[in-house]
Amino acid sequence: MLGCASQSGARMTLILSNDDVEKLLTMPECIDVMEEAYIELAEGRGISRTRSDCFAPTTRPDALYSLKSMDGVVPKLGVGAVRINSDIITWPKRGNNMRREKVPAAPNNRYVGLVLLFSVETGEPLAILPDGVMQRIRVGAANGLGIRYLARKNARTVGILGSGWQAGAQLTAACAVRDVETIRCFSPNPENRDTFAATMSALLGVRVDPVAEPEAAIKGADIVMCASNSIDHIFFERWIEPGMHLSSIKRPEIEVKAIKRADRVIIHWNDPAPIHVAAKGVVIEEKVEGRGWQLAEEIRLQAACDLAGARDRPGRRAQIRRRRHVFHQQYRARLPVRRGWRPRLSQGQGERPRPRGADRLVHRGRASMKSPLRYRTCLLAQLACLSRARCCLRRSTSSARR
Repeated sequence: MLGCASQSGARMTLILSNDDVEKLLTMPECIDVMEEAYIELAEGRGISRTRSDCFAPTTRPDALYSLKSMDGVVPKLGVGAVRINSDIITWPKRGNNMRREKVPAAPNNRYVGLVLLFSVETGEPLAILPDGVMQRIRVGAANGLGIRYLARKNARTVGILGSGWQAGAQLTAACAVRDVETIRCFSPNPENRDTFAATMSALLGVRVDPVAEPEAAIKGADIVMCASNSIDHIFFERWIEPGMHLSSIKRPEIEVKAIKRADRVIIHWNDPAPIHVAAKGVVIEEKVEGRGWQLAEEIRLQAACDLAGARDRPGRRAQIRRRRHVFHQQYRARLPVRRGWRPRLSQGQGERPRPRGADRLVHRGRASMKSPLRYRTCLLAQLACLSRARCCLRRSTSSARR
């Protein structure tokens, strides 16, 4: 059901379905509004908070109940929103990796996730919709925006690790910003990767070849995308090649050694992990030592300095883009900026250079390095997408009334 203006002219809450969102919001549009959301975050006008997950036992011995929430406000767009997920979570072992899998346990085998959109002017609810399609497009658009500004302009070949729900949006985003000619896909389930390859080939108009080994997907690829539900590493240092652009959808997917090999590392926000709250006796697999969020803990301030110090070594041309942490601005000195740390230019470099094109994405042409910029994307970007979808829906309903 779609809400619209009532006969009295009062605005009513829009009740949208996943199908509505998919029709109203395209990937190129989402990438554009994501950029706008990043700018609002960079300027400190957009606000958000750290995601929180509450875990409790459930009747299934191999699962936990998780209540996840996050919220944010974009005054420029006139909206604030809350995203809530009510999930049954399991951590099965698939091959050599442990995964975080949601169980569609609601009636009719459904997942449960909602986004509630509010007006910052009146406080009224503007829209209520499922989070499924919205968050999938938004996650893909984040890495699409990274490819737009960071990958080589002549990048034509994509290798992807994963064949699930998120993987399709990752390829859609890559094809939206580059003229992709070849895609290779690996996942440990042969049936899934074959089905995924056939589906995405038809959808994108680009041949997607399923391959039996991860190395076969990665070797020679201009862009490598990690899109799995693994809480262990799936991409390793030995696979990096000169000129490669590498992205992931969450922290554990890329081995720390691979991150240290990169010339440039761009991440969203420096929250080391979501806020996890658990009932007594509950074990959260993502927090177990040597797994999940713990895998990249050593990438902190000193590690970032080490990355910068290795900038001039031959062969260090791989670019890594990772989701959900702070954008590290890197200049001619290739020094990443973090909260509470002011980088120094190398001796003899003179004045600080202006940021490069990729940095202008968030700097808006400002070259000051006196105070680190802060970023949060997850819900803020979603707000921008919702605002765009709401405008499209208003236009369509207005046309229908005429």
